[in-house]
Amino acid sequence: MDQSSEERLDFAAIVERLKAVVESTEDNVHQQVVGLKNLFYKLQSEECEQTKNEFVANGGNAEDFVYENSYESQFKELLAAYKTKRTAELARREAAQERAYLLKKKVIDDLQTIVDNQDEVDKAFPKVRELQQTWRDAGDVAAHQYNELIHRYQSLLEQFYDFVRISNDLRDLDFKKNLDAKTALCERAEELDKEPRMNVAMQKLQSLHEQWREIGPVARSEREALWERFKAASTVINKKHAAFYQERKNEEKIALQQKTDLCERIEQIEYENVSSRKEWDELTNQITALQAEWKKTGYSARKQANELYERFRNTCDAFFAAKNAYYRKAKDDMREVLAKKAELVEKAEALKDSKAWKETTRKFIELQNEWKTVANVARKKSESLSVRFKAAADAFFAEREKAQNGPEKALRDKAVSKIDKLRAEYNALKSDIQTRENNIGFLSTSSKKDNPLVEQMQAALDKSKARLDTLYKEIVELEKSLRNNDEQNQQ
Repeated sequence: MDQSSEERLDFAAIVERLKAVVESTEDNVHQQVVGLKNLFYKLQSEECEQTKNEFVANGGNAEDFVYENSYESQFKELLAAYKTKRTAELARREAAQERAYLLKKKVIDDLQTIVDNQDEVDKAFPKVRELQQTWRDAGDVAAHQYNELIHRYQSLLEQFYDFVRISNDLRDLDFKKNLDAKTALCERAEELDKEPRMNVAMQKLQSLHEQWREIGPVARSEREALWERFKAASTVINKKHAAFYQERKNEEKIALQQKTDLCERIEQIEYENVSSRKEWDELTNQITALQAEWKKTGYSARKQANELYERFRNTCDAFFAAKNAYYRKAKDDMREVLAKKAELVEKAEALKDSKAWKETTRKFIELQNEWKTVANVARKKSESLSVRFKAAADAFFAEREKAQNGPEKALRDKAVSKIDKLRAEYNALKSDIQTRENNIGFLSTSSKKDNPLVEQMQAALDKSKARLDTLYKEIVELEKSLRNNDEQNQQ
């Protein structure tokens, strides 16, 4: 299973793949299990992050977010089953390796005895072949014991073949057998160049090298050429493997640079002074776009990638925490504004039926001015309150207008008209009195005493003055009555 195929798996496919691996009888599946485990938790981390960001973006509190994965329980059960199976396998392997070690050590000891006893060497050749088969059948030993054993084994075999005089026919037969085995290994090593999965190719090459060391020597004349062929095939794979990991290293370097750039770009987004939902939405779109870019960046070294991911995620968390705080405050402010508007509505509705026109008019004007100072909120939230407030004010002022233009107004207009008539009569009579006083004064100085005309004019003047005084009193009284009525109507 290569990395690209793993990355296309979803949770269900990963669980099914792990189940198949755990239930299989194959050896060396540990790498597959580790790869599936890493992929599962990588996908889970990404899904958790995305789900959390959506939760916060929709107004949720980051501290209240809970993530659940329906596949995690089954996945963990499979991992536990694999762990139990692997523990048992390791125990069996250790026991088998210990048995193999003892058998191979016995083979080495027997070879040493044969090499040391040169007189019996010709007779020992079948025994050596038997020991070689025992060595091969013994199985693997622990890695830390392998090198020491194989070196002693190869050295003793070479001593046996090269330095002890044995039958040429038997020696050549064994050399031919070893030559065929090592030639087959060369061919298999050369075939590895066609393997597209470099990690698989390297594992197989390492296995071929182990087998090479297990096979006995070939004729001295063919050893170098055969080894050079095997080494050349190995070099091809080693170079491709090195190139593969160099390319991966370069890709990781590019990915790290991309992640670093994204960290810097997201850290440059300023949101401390954002004061509107529109601005928050625009910045949220920028953040989610950068998060989408992050997911497209390639694989990189775990330690550095984790550090950058923590840096990137912390910046995202800080942004969404600030956005969440803004929305919480906005909700609190809106509740406060709505409460204030509701209070003003209640006051207006309590005043709308009042007949104290002047005082209530003043109060309504104060309420309207205060309404204008209260902050605006979303129309759908405050529209009903605005309708109620306007309806209360309209009802009061309509009633006031009706009262001012009804029967009371007609009576007032009549009173004003009467006062105007009396004032006109008063002004005309006052002018007439002044004229008469002038005439009487002229006649009094130019005629004799006891002039009947003067007396007649004086009597008429006195009557006019009396009438003038009466008119003045009537006007004053009517004006006073009118003022009282106006004050009553304004209360």
